Amino acid sequence: MGQGAIEHCSICNRPLVLLLPPGGAGPRTLQCFDCDRQDPLESFRVKRWLEGELGRGLVDRVLNGWVVKGRTVVTMPELTRRRDLEAQQETWRVYYGDIRVGTISEHVGNPSETPNWQWACGFYPGSDLSEHASGMAKTFDDARGAFEAAWRAFLAKRTEADFEEYRRDRAFHAWKRAMWAAGLQLPTQVADGRSRCFCGAAISIDDMDQHIYTAHMEPEAA
Repeated sequence: MGQGAIEHCSICNRPLVLLLPPGGAGPRTLQCFDCDRQDPLESFRVKRWLEGELGRGLVDRVLNGWVVKGRTVVTMPELTRRRDLEAQQETWRVYYGDIRVGTISEHVGNPSETPNWQWACGFYPGSDLSEHASGMAKTFDDARGAFEAAWRAFLAKRTEADFEEYRRDRAFHAWKRAMWAAGLQLPTQVADGRSRCFCGAAISIDDMDQHIYTAHMEPEAA
């Protein structure tokens, strides 16, 4: 290697740097900071912690953007915003993956000395209404910052079962509206407890919920 030449990673082509091996024992070697460094969540200490009593207590618990499912740690979605084009004032719906978790909107009709923006954070079902948060802010950026802080606190208390409860409730109500729009009765509205879904499937009171969750679990529309 010539004087001043810099070696690059064969994967990402970024410059290699001299780094200690995992654990700090041994001489420094040229490594790619992104490609060669061990994921902290795959380290021996973290794996032992997850396999111990403390780790077992975190099954399905969302923690700062990660969720522990058994002994597997997976990343969680990021917050996204979608403009509500039907609202008279500027309004943004906030989503976490496929679930709407709140809004940020202009506060209209207010005196000039009051804040111009309002926000609300939380979803139901899947949480207690007392866990939801809301507030006012002078600017959109302030409202967004307050929302994100409230969301982190709210998310830390959620389990995957909470999100699933919300999705199932959303699917049931969307299916019910589609049935009524098609002029069809629900099994609960028929004397013998049997009906036909708008998709053509025969359904009864006993298998109605399972049919909805299997065939009609659609993500929430923007």
